[in-house]
Amino acid sequence: MRKIACVFLLMSAVLSGRTQTWFDIGLKAEGGLNLLINSNISNDADFTYKPSGGYGFGAKLGVNFGDHEVTFDGIYSRFNQNWQVNILDTASGGDEFYDKNFYFNAFDLILMYRYNNPNGSYVEIGPQWSVVMSAGGSNTYAPGSDGDIASKMVNGFPSAVIGFGQYMFGTENFGITTGLRFKYALGDMFNDPGTYPSPNAYDSYAPSNAFSAMFVIEFNYDLGYMARAQCKQRTKLVLF
Repeated sequence: MRKIACVFLLMSAVLSGRTQTWFDIGLKAEGGLNLLINSNISNDADFTYKPSGGYGFGAKLGVNFGDHEVTFDGIYSRFNQNWQVNILDTASGGDEFYDKNFYFNAFDLILMYRYNNPNGSYVEIGPQWSVVMSAGGSNTYAPGSDGDIASKMVNGFPSAVIGFGQYMFGTENFGITTGLRFKYALGDMFNDPGTYPSPNAYDSYAPSNAFSAMFVIEFNYDLGYMARAQCKQRTKLVLF
């Protein structure tokens, strides 16, 4: 958290010397597809990935320098992954299938550099740090056997984030934008190798990485700008 704040302030200081600075705040929500990437599970014929969705909501603070912007987001997010699992029915010799689910809730701290094109579009890139708040799982083969699995996960992990979007409509100080964000976890999700998310034994351990493709909507309000008083060499925030 402290490192993110330091980078945020450093980027603000560098860019603020070039053009007028103003601030915006906003609320945002996201929803889309989740995928837990694990090579062992992907290559396991018993596991079939099912479409899985996630969501998030939170707030943002932006510091603008002309067409450039540094944003800091705080997002509460939910990640889900569903599978269909094939098991051999020893009684009949046939196949049986059951559904398996894995999820975790996190608080995401996201620092982004955004370029706002004069035509209303934008592109953004930056890091994310996710604090795992809770995690669990379920399956229809042995209901209740997964339960709370937070102890099997790391406390937090970094991700790389890239996105793009478009200004939709608004007023002089208020605007709505929509876009897409893609997130990829750079570290393994689990700290207990070999026991989750698959109960199957593999020749070697493979890390699990979360990937998300999110549709994002933002409700932004221009809060104010920095101005220097003529009579005093002091900079102050002027609210709109």
